[in-house]
Amino acid sequence: MKKKFFVKRLLSLMMAVLMVFPAIGLASNDGADGLIEAVCFQDDNGNMVFVDYAEAIRQSIEDEDSTLYNAIREHVGAAEEKGRPVYVKLFNGKVLDYSLAMLNNLFLLAQIMDKEEYKVDGEIKCTHELKVIDGKAVIVEIKEGKDSEYTIEIGGPETLELGETAYYDIRAYGDGKGNIDYRATFEYTITGGTGKLEYLEDGTWKGIPLTGYFGPKDGLTLTPNWNLITKIRFTPDVEGTFSIELLLEDLDKDRTLAEADYTFTVLKPAEEPAKLVSITPVQGIEVEVGTAEKIVKEKLSKTTTILDSRDKVHTVKLNWTIENYNKDIEGEYKAIGTFELPAGVVKPDGLDLKVEAIVKVYAPVVEPEWPMEVESVFVGKSEITGNTYANIKIKAEYVSFVKAVYVDGKVANKIETDISQWRIQVPHGTKAEDLKGNISVVLDTTMIAYIKPVEDVSVEFGTPKADAIAKLSPTTTIKDNIGKSYTVDLEWEIEGYNGNLPGNYNAVATFELPEGVEENPSIELKVKATVKVMEKVILTEFFKDQLLGDGFGLGKLIAYKEIAKGYENASKYAVVYTVGNSDVEVTTDMAGFGEAPKDLVQHIEGVNKVDIILYDAYGNAIVRIENIME
Repeated sequence: MKKKFFVKRLLSLMMAVLMVFPAIGLASNDGADGLIEAVCFQDDNGNMVFVDYAEAIRQSIEDEDSTLYNAIREHVGAAEEKGRPVYVKLFNGKVLDYSLAMLNNLFLLAQIMDKEEYKVDGEIKCTHELKVIDGKAVIVEIKEGKDSEYTIEIGGPETLELGETAYYDIRAYGDGKGNIDYRATFEYTITGGTGKLEYLEDGTWKGIPLTGYFGPKDGLTLTPNWNLITKIRFTPDVEGTFSIELLLEDLDKDRTLAEADYTFTVLKPAEEPAKLVSITPVQGIEVEVGTAEKIVKEKLSKTTTILDSRDKVHTVKLNWTIENYNKDIEGEYKAIGTFELPAGVVKPDGLDLKVEAIVKVYAPVVEPEWPMEVESVFVGKSEITGNTYANIKIKAEYVSFVKAVYVDGKVANKIETDISQWRIQVPHGTKAEDLKGNISVVLDTTMIAYIKPVEDVSVEFGTPKADAIAKLSPTTTIKDNIGKSYTVDLEWEIEGYNGNLPGNYNAVATFELPEGVEENPSIELKVKATVKVMEKVILTEFFKDQLLGDGFGLGKLIAYKEIAKGYENASKYAVVYTVGNSDVEVTTDMAGFGEAPKDLVQHIEGVNKVDIILYDAYGNAIVRIENIME
C-alpha cells in the first residue's frame, strides 16, 4: 500500500513539473528519482529549516494553492542570494550541497548529481520547518516525537447468572503527554467456557468469536489524549470462572500499547431470590466553601448496608450525585447515593435503590492577620507633637512591588529615607493588634498569596503508587494578593513510596500559575500531604475451640486485634455469626474490642460461621472479613 502511494505521488509530481514548471525539468537520466523531494536551508535567524518541496508542487497543482511554493521562492531565494547553506534531497535518496554548487557556477542539478564533492552523507539536521498553518506559510520549530502511555479499563459485572447477558465497557485512553499518533487495534480472548460474544459497532450488536480482533479494518487512530469506550456483551453457556484478556496493539511497530484482564464468575441461577427489606441511612457531611464536588463525593460514605428478606446484611457501594452543587455558595445540598443490589437480591416495588444525605457548605471563620507583605507593625506616640503613628515595615522581598499601603481605607506615607517603611497617624490609644485586618497593601503586580492545603490520605497495604496518587486531591484553591480565587490542577509525586511497607510517606504536588498571576518570592509553588500505608490485615491464630466452647466468653480473640491493625478510624465492630440457618449481628463499641459480646456468648452453641465488620463513627462499614473460622 505504501509503495503504490509513493509511485503514484512520483508520477503526479513528474507530470506537474513537466506541464506547469517546465523550467525545473528533470535533473538527469534518473527520471523521477532526480526530482527534488525536500529542501533544507538556513533562514535569517540562523535556523536550519526543512520544507517539503514535493508537497509544495502537489498543492500548487492539485489544490491550486501556491502558498507554500511562493514561500519557498521567498525564503530559499533569500538563502541563495546571500550564500547561506542550501541542501536538496532527491527522491533517489541523494542529498546535494546546492549552495556549494552555486559558488562554482553550477546551477543545474544534472551538473552535480554524480559529482562526489557535492554529495552529503546522512541527513541534514533541521530544527525548524517551513509549512502552511491556517492559510499562511510560517517557519515553526520541529518538536521531537514523544510517546504517550495508554491504559485499558474494563468495567462490568463480576458475577452473573447462567443465561444472563453481561454488558462490559472497555475504556482505553492516553495520558496526553506525547505528540505522536498511533494506528492500533484491539486483540482479545475470552477463556473459561463457551458463550455468545457481541461487539457494538455503529449502534448494532455484531456477533464475534471468543478470540480475535475488533475495530475498523485499517485500525484505530490513537491521539495522545485519545479516550474511547467500546461496548461488548457476553451471554455464557456454562457455569464457571471466565476471563477477558485484552491487548491494544500498535499495527505499525508490532508492539503492545496497553493490556488488561478482567475475571467474572457465572453462577447457577437462584431459584427464589431474596427481596430487599431495608436500607441503612448514612450521615451528611460539612465542607468549606471552595471544596470541589469530586472531593465532596470522596468524603461521603462509600458504602452502606442493606437487609434482605432472609435477614442477611449486605454491604453495597454508593455512587453519589449532588443536586445543583456550587462549591462557592454556602448552603445545604442534597446528595443522592445510588447502588446496585448484590446477586440473589431483588428490589421490591416502592423502594428506591438510594440513600440521601445533606452536604453543608460553610465559610470558615478566619482570624484577621497582617497582610503577607507586612513584616511588622509598631504603634508609638510622638514626644514632640503628641500624635500617635503606626510604623508599617514591608518584608524585603516585597519592597520593590509595593505601590501603596492603606489603613482603614486611608493611604499611608512612604518614609523617604527608608522605602521599606510606611507611616500613618492613628487615633490615640490604638494598639498594633487593633490594626489586624485593617491594613491593606497594594502591589503593582498580581501575585499568588495563598495556597489551600489538601487532606492527608490512608491506603491499604499493597496499594500501588498510581492508586495512592489517585486518592490525593487532584486540585486545590489558590488566591492572589487582591483576593481572587483560582482552582489549579495538581501533579503529584510520592517520595520513596512502597505500598508493601507500612508507614507515612511525603507526597508533593506541583502546579502551574494561572495566566496573569506571578510567583511570590516567599511562597513555594508546592502542595504537601501525607500518604499513610496501613498495616497488613493478617488473621493469625484463631482458636476454633474458643468459638465452639466455653472458652469464647473468657476474654480476647486474637483475630479481632489483628483485624484492628491499620483501621484506626474504626469506632464500632460487629460480629455476624450463624447459628443453624440464622444470621445474627451483634455490634459493640471499640472500647470493648476483643471481648466476646454478651449476646454472642448466649448463642455460642451451634455457631458454624463468623464474620466481622468494622464501622467508623458515622456508621459506615470500613471492612468486612468473612468466615474467619476457616
